[in-house]
Amino acid sequence: MIDLKAKVDAMLVGAAGEHYVISQLLLQGLNAGLAPIGAKAVDVLTMSADGMIRDHIQVKTARGRRSWHMGVKHEALDSKSALYTFVAFMPEGQEVFVIPGEVVGKVVRESHRIWLETPGMKGQKHNDNAMRMLHYEYKNLEIPCAPPGWMEQYRDAWDLLSAH
Repeated sequence: MIDLKAKVDAMLVGAAGEHYVISQLLLQGLNAGLAPIGAKAVDVLTMSADGMIRDHIQVKTARGRRSWHMGVKHEALDSKSALYTFVAFMPEGQEVFVIPGEVVGKVVRESHRIWLETPGMKGQKHNDNAMRMLHYEYKNLEIPCAPPGWMEQYRDAWDLLSAH
């Protein structure tokens, strides 16, 4: 059981998510490892038996919640080759959602647009910024491309590897 009250550096939480994803891939018999430090938009790589790179995986990790910090750059994702794993370290255990980049891009783009169009708690207009969030559930917004339960189809969807 994970102690969610312990203060842990965000970089360590991110590293834990990357290593968790790699462990799951290795347990499935896939050759997987960390991408080189500084590699753009990729954290984990999988390789075929002949050493060819198969999958480029971006890992996003959260601790104690099912929402992940994203950026404006994630709105532009439309490539079928990008693959995301969203790891949530929860009190009950770990959850992983494997989602194609084009789906992530659409949800991030649409949820932010709708958030900007929706008045704040006091009726004020939201100010645009570079930060975005991807949520397991959008509680106060109706996002047509991300209805309640939208992420469940991607829970442990490891079969999407090399199928995208």
